[in-house]
Amino acid sequence: MFALTIQNACKQRRATKNVKLHIPPTLRKPYRVLIACSSPSSEDFLDIPLSEDEEDMGKRFPIHSPLKNMSEYKWEVGTLYVSREEFKDCATAYAVSSGRGLRFSKVDLRRVKVECVEGYEWYAYCGKSKHERSWQLKSCNNKHNCSRELKIGIMHAKWLSKVFLNKIAENPKIMLTTLMRKAYTKWNVELTKSKASRIKQFALDELQETYIEQYRRLYDYCHELLKTNPGEKPIVTMLEDIRVYIMKRCADNRDRIIPYNRDVLPRIRIKVEKQVELSGNWVSVHAGHDRYEVTAYISCYQHVVFLVNGPNLWDRTQFEDVLPPTYRKPIRRPKKKRTRAADEQSNRTGQSREGQQQKCSYCLCSGHNKKELSKEAQSNSKSCCKLTMMVILLQRGGHREGSKKV
Repeated sequence: MFALTIQNACKQRRATKNVKLHIPPTLRKPYRVLIACSSPSSEDFLDIPLSEDEEDMGKRFPIHSPLKNMSEYKWEVGTLYVSREEFKDCATAYAVSSGRGLRFSKVDLRRVKVECVEGYEWYAYCGKSKHERSWQLKSCNNKHNCSRELKIGIMHAKWLSKVFLNKIAENPKIMLTTLMRKAYTKWNVELTKSKASRIKQFALDELQETYIEQYRRLYDYCHELLKTNPGEKPIVTMLEDIRVYIMKRCADNRDRIIPYNRDVLPRIRIKVEKQVELSGNWVSVHAGHDRYEVTAYISCYQHVVFLVNGPNLWDRTQFEDVLPPTYRKPIRRPKKKRTRAADEQSNRTGQSREGQQQKCSYCLCSGHNKKELSKEAQSNSKSCCKLTMMVILLQRGGHREGSKKV
């Protein structure tokens, strides 16, 4: 009876603006009821807070959904947010995308207020709901009188690490200048090198925590694979994306071959038809039984990979947690050149000293270098070098004096 009353009230609400839902007093409790509407143009759910005040009954509140271009975001009073952090991220994304100098003037456990830095009229005030954990936009003034800013103080490193998380996950060794250039080309804002370093470190820490959690659920993942695909050997090292790709490929190829009525596969048949004219020069070789026939194709894709539940529905096993390998940052400068093969020639641009006779820089003798000499030999060679240099200088001096006399 209660469901029918609400359904009829929803139908009447589309025709009239002022409508109130008749809810029995026993069901008036301080929690939210989600009512689905059958109209395709309306939202999927209606959020109706149940309270003792009849004025608050029957109201609809929009739910926050982020946009690709947050500069076009419309601030509407009554918008619901999941948490305080979601509202702060929304305000930060709006400030960065639109280039507005905003700041949080009030942040506590019950309220958050964001306003213009230069004291203009724009502001947005969000507060926590009384009987729920959600947050709601209480009031706002969406008129801007300020100019565009290049330095956004509200743009902190934690938020930017969430934005660049996928980029850093694809390339953990990404350059800081690359992050700075991406931020400038995307939002036309300046990013310092120190902030780019913090962004990269926050993202790497988040990825490391994700890897640790994934390693802990390895036994649970194996148990779920054995439960959904009995009799199969689980490949733990195979990524979930590869498993889903194989599952879809097998299903698509299995459905694609059903309406095919010929014995030879289509691609092989097309290749054979193109080479019919040159068949006189061929030598026939037996390729094997059912090698390129439809029956071999069907037997290859007859296996079915069943669906696997998400991590929230996995059963907790009693095995110990698997720890990931220890992350160690290697010392010295990272090696960028690849390891060449033994028979691969080097592409050095300078002249090689291979084949030349080397001389020692201490004793000026051939056949060895200074690294091969011992400490005693080095000390003796230094004294010998001094005597040798004195003899050379005396000879040069005598030669000069003789040339003057002539």
